Amino acid sequence: MSSFRFLHAADIHLDSPLRGLDRYDSLPKDEIRHATRRALENLVELAITEKVAFVLLAGDLYDGPWKDSHTGLFMVKMLTQLTRAGIEVFSLSGNHDAVSIVQQQFHMPEGVHHFSSQKAETILLEKWNVALHGRSFPKRHVPDDFALHYPAAHEGFLNIGVLHTSLEGVSDGHDSYAPCTLDELNSKGYDYWALGHVHRAQIVQQTPSWVVYPGVLQGRHIQETGMCGVMLADVDNGQITDVRPVACDVLRWNPITVDLTGADAPFELEERVQHALKEVFTAHPDRSLVVRITLTGQTSLHGFLCGRTDWKDTFHALPELIKEDTRSLGIEKIIINTSEPRAETTLHHEALNQSFTEAMADLVNAKEKDQEFAAFLAQLPDDIKSALPSPYDEDTLDDARSALTYRLKGGAL
Repeated sequence: MSSFRFLHAADIHLDSPLRGLDRYDSLPKDEIRHATRRALENLVELAITEKVAFVLLAGDLYDGPWKDSHTGLFMVKMLTQLTRAGIEVFSLSGNHDAVSIVQQQFHMPEGVHHFSSQKAETILLEKWNVALHGRSFPKRHVPDDFALHYPAAHEGFLNIGVLHTSLEGVSDGHDSYAPCTLDELNSKGYDYWALGHVHRAQIVQQTPSWVVYPGVLQGRHIQETGMCGVMLADVDNGQITDVRPVACDVLRWNPITVDLTGADAPFELEERVQHALKEVFTAHPDRSLVVRITLTGQTSLHGFLCGRTDWKDTFHALPELIKEDTRSLGIEKIIINTSEPRAETTLHHEALNQSFTEAMADLVNAKEKDQEFAAFLAQLPDDIKSALPSPYDEDTLDDARSALTYRLKGGAL
């Protein structure tokens, strides 16, 4: 029996739109906007370079209805490159690109096969001695267990099930569509389950059958972090001998944490953040990055961070000092999770803290704001007022207290 290799991908979400990123000036918006296309190009190049026998696309090729025909035309162009290289493609529709959602379709080249949405069907690849089983989503919301009605394994063939599904126990908070269980998949007697829908790549099990999610092809926001791409599977004498993830993404989302413990001056804040950015940029030498920065630790700068916002502008300029001509670096968001250093409490600090707590309690609990206290609030500098958003929950009160303490202790805001 022959040896060959196949490629398993899912959740391409071609031309997935940007959401809420326009307010972040430092982000490489054009690169993010076209990232799903570049990732699909990488998939095609990988498949041709690796000389795979066929490509499996387990749903959500599109993010929804096309905004225009260019999305569909680009998909046709990419799949045509595969078929011209002698690589067949087998795809199905998921919840995002269900038959009822993406109704506009172009004629696909010979060698591209799309599984029916009416019932599970089997396609025999005699050349490779492979039986493929799959079914497309007829509509977005599929509460039924599709796997239940997949056919039994085809005797004497390597059996592969292609399924867009919420597998019990590994759905990672994704909405439940065509739910199934691992026991049920194993009962079919297949050799490999090529799954889609869950955006985190994972090999759920290797025996008695391989059950694999390749994850999203290209991360599109900060919840889709790390390497994204496809799975390559090796077959030798009718047995799957290896399955491994291969990157296809062009841009990665990466959260980083910067510890500010002991930092006393704003320049130390900038130095530590710049060091962290350089470190993560170096760790991904061939990818552009978008990072979310979380500031932690006990630092006397806590009041400074909570009491003003202009320091963030300096942060957003740091990527310009680090990034290269061929790679981008952007900051998606900055989160403050610092706290005041633990220090010996003086009578002055204790009185200040008590007075602030009591005053704010009066403001929160009073049915009508005390005019005298309202007048006091009106006279506060704008940077202190900005630290007192409504409603006055415990976290915002702590931030306001820190900002006020920093100013009263002589901090320059």
